[in-house]
Amino acid sequence: MSAALNRKLSRSRIHLTDTEFYFPTVYAGAADRTVMQNSTMTEPRHCHNFTSSNYLGLGQRPEVVEAVVEAVRRYGLGANSSPALAGHFDVHEQLCQELADLHGTPAAMLYNSGFAANLGALGALTGRGDLIVLDQAAHGSLVAGAKASGAELRYYPHRDTTALDAVLAEHARPGRTVLVGIVGVYSMAGEVENVAKIAGVARAHGAITLLDDAHGLGVIGDRGTGSLEHHGLPHDAVDIHMGTLSKTLAASGGYLAGSQELMDYLRFHAMSHLLTASIPPAVAAGCLAALRVLRAEGHVLSPRLRSRAQYFREELLGQGLDARGATAVVPVHLRTESQVIPVNELVLARGIFLSPVIFPGVPIGEGRLRFTISATHEEATLAAVAETLAECVREVDGESGRARRGDVELGV
Repeated sequence: MSAALNRKLSRSRIHLTDTEFYFPTVYAGAADRTVMQNSTMTEPRHCHNFTSSNYLGLGQRPEVVEAVVEAVRRYGLGANSSPALAGHFDVHEQLCQELADLHGTPAAMLYNSGFAANLGALGALTGRGDLIVLDQAAHGSLVAGAKASGAELRYYPHRDTTALDAVLAEHARPGRTVLVGIVGVYSMAGEVENVAKIAGVARAHGAITLLDDAHGLGVIGDRGTGSLEHHGLPHDAVDIHMGTLSKTLAASGGYLAGSQELMDYLRFHAMSHLLTASIPPAVAAGCLAALRVLRAEGHVLSPRLRSRAQYFREELLGQGLDARGATAVVPVHLRTESQVIPVNELVLARGIFLSPVIFPGVPIGEGRLRFTISATHEEATLAAVAETLAECVREVDGESGRARRGDVELGV
């Protein structure tokens, strides 16, 4: 190992603590129940699953699974080349057409991930001398895309449209490309952004608007079509619609939707699209089947999801816990961040698989337990999990109290 690499890794080791709960091995589907094992376990464990963004349970729908199986028989495993050279499969093209139709745009294009979609769009549309403006809680893919683009990056305080207006008034100028990245639903807080206000301020300053609705599709809106439906906005309220195939559509990948001219431009200028292989055709077939279920049943499934999430939130509050959010993401804040890992360890031992979120997932001091709710979770399960979590929190609180009293007695 080179001395430079060793120095870099040595510095990182200082910060890598309590990591044994991350990157577990999963032995079953991303449904409301699963089988998993992390490095602290001697064998896999059956658990109630609150880590998956398979919000509507579409990943296990028989018609979705069958579409994937049939596509593997027809196309084989992968696409194996850049779409610019080897072309899209017909199933890719059909998925793009139906995603464009969903968003009321002329065209759409696919990426290997939502991260790649944001990275490609920001890099292709901005560069040195331009400006990108983001909420300080924007997703890391928007931040990474902004930094990689070479444009100036400015943040504004979380959900503060007055501050956004001030940033744009100071830094936007004629001839300068300005892009405002909007997050429809914040993935760590479960908050719904006021897209109308943000887009209105951005448009007033002549900025390009990109809506990242990764956690909005399937979750909000009467039919589950996301942020614009939720806010009663027209399809052209933003310039670029960004979404993911890995949450409600239950597979892997990302997409952008917008004008035909924009999609044609991005095909040749977004390097994360041009210089990588297409998503496997079987994945596209599964997403297409899931999208069709969403469009046919979203008016039933999405309200059910929101109802289950609200029920769980109320159960947690009834147990005296600090449950927040307004979507399918339900963060629970504890008395101190130091309790996140101990509480997670206790609930996992009782068969509850959730996401303990600490830095760098959230800012230092803002750690939380993150529950992701699915429409397939039953209310009886949610009530029992809320009660179990409260018991675990009280247990850790009691241990923390004894430790504090011990410190005082010892004069620490």
